[in-house]
Amino acid sequence: MSARVTKYEQVMTSIRQKILSGEYFVGSQLPSEPQLQKQYGVSRVTIRLAVDGLVKDGLVERVQGKGSFVQRPQRVSRLVRESSVESFSKVALASGFHPQTKVLKVERVVATAALQSKFNVDVTGLLHTVRLRFFGSRSNLFGK
Repeated sequence: MSARVTKYEQVMTSIRQKILSGEYFVGSQLPSEPQLQKQYGVSRVTIRLAVDGLVKDGLVERVQGKGSFVQRPQRVSRLVRESSVESFSKVALASGFHPQTKVLKVERVVATAALQSKFNVDVTGLLHTVRLRFFGSRSNLFGK
């Protein structure tokens, strides 16, 4: 038995993906409720429920009389967990940060039968790389 996904959840997922992909970036205003209604072909109540869900998740902030804006998530770990299929770089950029990597260690290791099987390769040696991925400041992205 498959669970039915409601229309507001579909809209919320679509908007979330637009935020994660950078189409809607931190600080940008979401389209108005009437624009979203037209875009998704759903009722105003459905749009409000979808945006409420994004507000609850910390991705969007409502400003009375101004609209809804993409905000830097308060809980980045939750955003990463919910978007595990997204690349680290996309999540970092959508969160308002510059993705950075620091290589901690690179070493050549013997490709044992178990490693060859695990990685589906037929080689005698492998490179074992340990790296640290982290969110740098947004200002580094623009050279400020």
